[in-house]
Amino acid sequence: MLSLQFSQKKSHNRLRVIFLATPIDESQKTKSVPDYESVRACWVRLEELEGLRLRADEPKIWFSYV
Repeated sequence: MLSLQFSQKKSHNRLRVIFLATPIDESQKTKSVPDYESVRACWVRLEELEGLRLRADEPKIWFSYV
């Protein structure tokens, strides 16, 4: 785990986990239909990151370290 973030507001709470992972089986297809737990989550390569619309800059910062 690279970062664990929690924010609390009157209307909602947010927990965000930023982690580094690698697929166990690289030939297995990645999940293509998001569910409640993974809305907008995806595997990306460094060169694909610039083309994504992100809510925050943390992924760009973390990618440079790993």
